[in-house]
Amino acid sequence: MSGDLSSSNFPAGNGSLGDANRQRAELWYSQQVEWLRVFTFGILRNADLVDEVLQTVFRKAIERGDEVDPGAVRAWLTRVAHNEALLLKRKQGVHQRAIERLGQTESDSEPLPIEGLMRQELAEKVRQAVNRLPADQKFVVERRIDSDHTFAEIAAELNVPLGTVLTRMRLALAKLKLALEPNTRDRLTRRS
Repeated sequence: MSGDLSSSNFPAGNGSLGDANRQRAELWYSQQVEWLRVFTFGILRNADLVDEVLQTVFRKAIERGDEVDPGAVRAWLTRVAHNEALLLKRKQGVHQRAIERLGQTESDSEPLPIEGLMRQELAEKVRQAVNRLPADQKFVVERRIDSDHTFAEIAAELNVPLGTVLTRMRLALAKLKLALEPNTRDRLTRRS
């Protein structure tokens, strides 16, 4: 609303009362628009939204200007602008929250029952792959993962150098990756 009030965006009014309200609103517009623009921008921080609010404010001034005390014009216009700006902010907040809810990823929502079955199936395949490892590698994996031992503790328990334990773990992980890789790809393909 960068021009005057004669644009077609405002109602024509009812005869002489409508004309009087329009003239009153045009006067108020010329006197108060800059103040209201600064005030409303302080709330909304968006020039397009400020124009939208000002249009509503002066539409209400045309509709109800005859009810306003001449000594309280600025206060009335400021109150209407404040209320309209807050209403617009609330509407935007509701809209933004709705968009965020729609944009939630699957991981944010409750898992489907099939996902639990798929996890159980994958866990069983991992157990089977661990059981197929050579005994020395299987021992290191089980102690590290199941018993939460450090590599140093496992090396001390086996009475072997730390490097040997680390090598066994690296070899075991490489074998597990090869054994499980197709299953991981299948699971990811089914999910997308």
